[in-house]
Amino acid sequence: MERLLLATPVDFSFRATVSSHGWRSLAPYRWDEVRGWLHRVEQLASGKVVALTLADRSANSSGRCISVEVADHLSPVERLDLADRLRWALALELPVAEFHDYATAIPELAHVPQERVGRLLRGTSVFEDVVKTILTTNVTWNQTKSMATRLVAAFGEPVLNASSDADAVSAQPSGGGSADGTRSVARAFPTPAALAAAGEKELARLAGVGYRAKALARIAADVASGALDLEGYRERAATTKPAALRKELTALPGIGPYAAAHLTVLFGHYDRVPVDSWARRLYSVHRRGGEPVTDSEVHEFFARHGRWAFLAYRFFRWELETEEPRDW
Repeated sequence: MERLLLATPVDFSFRATVSSHGWRSLAPYRWDEVRGWLHRVEQLASGKVVALTLADRSANSSGRCISVEVADHLSPVERLDLADRLRWALALELPVAEFHDYATAIPELAHVPQERVGRLLRGTSVFEDVVKTILTTNVTWNQTKSMATRLVAAFGEPVLNASSDADAVSAQPSGGGSADGTRSVARAFPTPAALAAAGEKELARLAGVGYRAKALARIAADVASGALDLEGYRERAATTKPAALRKELTALPGIGPYAAAHLTVLFGHYDRVPVDSWARRLYSVHRRGGEPVTDSEVHEFFARHGRWAFLAYRFFRWELETEEPRDW
């Protein structure tokens, strides 16, 4: 067992970031609401598969930090690799101070600075976020969760030495065991090479992703071959205008306007709300008395917040609240 400590800025909240949207419910993540622990299995660049438990230890240390318990020994290079992946996943590189300053003047957003919200949980790679975004299109949220679970169970690499807590990071929908009562095997998110090797038919058959299998297989093959550099968006997105970024993303298989807006938000551009059925429902109930609304109405309402449009939407004080956040 090893421990890493990730320093966090003063405006960061671990619980708020993990709970910022539904990614925490998609395998291989598992969120322990009571303990405030985030579990995950990760396959590192070295090929090693490790079970992780993340927790906020700021109250028990001299500085603000996230503790990462690793159920294995890591080399110095592997420690750096893991830390980089987790900093990305927790959006630690993104500044939120300007959004907090903006929110103080908006009654529906006045809670934002105190609650330290504004960062969104990601996967540990852009590839993972692209795949999961495709799984959210034209489908219910429960179906998205099921597809992610099956994808990890069928194509993710297993962890061989997980502790009892980390071993519960299961690829089973319940997060703890298989239908026959046996303990399930914890697995990492599949690599591009694994999905490319599986191919379209096996993706459809084993993961139940339907028509999305074609796009997933193409993207995985292009990433695995080096023809597509998705991880490069971690750097490029910061210097690319949002509209240009969305246009570029729609050139990817399976990425339409909604998915492109969704990914652009994860990259740190918030000028456009990825409107889906949940966004329409929230706006309809809160502002239109339950009457049907169009995507353009939702966009127009939040456009007044300019480059903070999505964050205003996500952290708006809605009348509808759910125990588990929708993807958006």
